[in-house]
Amino acid sequence: MVVVMNVYCPMYDNDRDKEGLALSRLQYKMNFYKLLESRCSALERAGKCVAIRSKRGRLLLSSFFYRLVLAVGDFNCSREALDSAYMLDDPV
Repeated sequence: MVVVMNVYCPMYDNDRDKEGLALSRLQYKMNFYKLLESRCSALERAGKCVAIRSKRGRLLLSSFFYRLVLAVGDFNCSREALDSAYMLDDPV
């Protein structure tokens, strides 16, 4: 089974913070990421347990299958400033 999650993660931009709420916004974003990771792990672990038994009820084979979880969408993160759309505002 495959689970696809389409997510939009909160944005944080320290340079564009006008109200001085950058630290709380960063904490909110990091909490969101932790929650997303926790949810993906829980969905993955909620796979399927398969048990094959003989006619007399004796266990012959037991196996556990993990789900495949794909998280896609806008994660609002970039590795470097060059990857940001705001880099166009302040060319190097």
